[in-house]
Amino acid sequence: MSFSDRAPVRATACGKLILCGEHAVVYGRPAIALPVTTVRTTVKIEPRWETPPRIEIQAPNIKSHFYADTDPGRPLSRIVCNTYEWCRRLNPAIPAQNIVVTVTSDMPVGSHLGSGAAASVASARAVAAWLEINLPVADASALAFEVEKIHHGTPSGIDNTVIAYEQPLWFIKDVVSELLEAPQQTEDLLSCLVVAAVGFSTPTKQMVDVVREGFRANRLRFNQYFDDIGFVSVRAREALLAANWPVIGQLMDENHQLLQELNVSCKELDALCIAARKSGALGAKLSGAGRGGNIIALARSSAHAAELRESLLSSGAMQVLIG
Repeated sequence: MSFSDRAPVRATACGKLILCGEHAVVYGRPAIALPVTTVRTTVKIEPRWETPPRIEIQAPNIKSHFYADTDPGRPLSRIVCNTYEWCRRLNPAIPAQNIVVTVTSDMPVGSHLGSGAAASVASARAVAAWLEINLPVADASALAFEVEKIHHGTPSGIDNTVIAYEQPLWFIKDVVSELLEAPQQTEDLLSCLVVAAVGFSTPTKQMVDVVREGFRANRLRFNQYFDDIGFVSVRAREALLAANWPVIGQLMDENHQLLQELNVSCKELDALCIAARKSGALGAKLSGAGRGGNIIALARSSAHAAELRESLLSSGAMQVLIG
């Protein structure tokens, strides 16, 4: 089997938002994640003509260029090589590859939109397509999850799952991953969700460690926070399926207050949430690990979402998109 004369192949993966439940999801409470298809990561694979055969990886968005054999521990090296080995288990005749893997994205790195998981899912899809092997969605998610451990230490698995399936997700770690069958409600909700990035981020692993330290210091209090966040997710699921946006907004506010109690917010995220509410948002909260990244605000309509976008930009957001 020769791939040296192949045309390039491309694969993509979307971003994600955590509607509710972040951090508590690591401790077994439910969370809801939404795919953000307006931003995507693209992976292109094409032949490499230099010798000896190597896997060359380029990531121009982060000004990175390296080889999988000399940097095997890097997340992109791991996902490419792991997917290659996965494919070889199905077809041992696949030879060593001499390829260039180029990863580009229109989602900001560190915005907590799932850029790492998206890069992994898109890379797995591209490698499998290049090797002409069918990659089921569940396997793409599982391959990405192994790499998420490099990024986050003890990830729940919610990011890679919602990104791989590109559907709204009800998620309980190690228990259930249920795709929510609410296509119209989800589309309507996303058309009113405004995502505002503060322009800096703290690594997710570091924020997971912050919560873990608090949990170890006061298990009773933190378990109550986790229970309360989990109950927010339960009520948010009912509200989503009923398309009850005012209740969703109230629950977003409640979730943000609980995340403040977990010490994962920051003054910039809090300020944008306040600005969103003053501009008429039904609710606003940080989304993701916290202490940077982004907030999500629920507008009253798609027309109001455009107004809210401008308001958040004037309030200090570095980048704003509508989900």
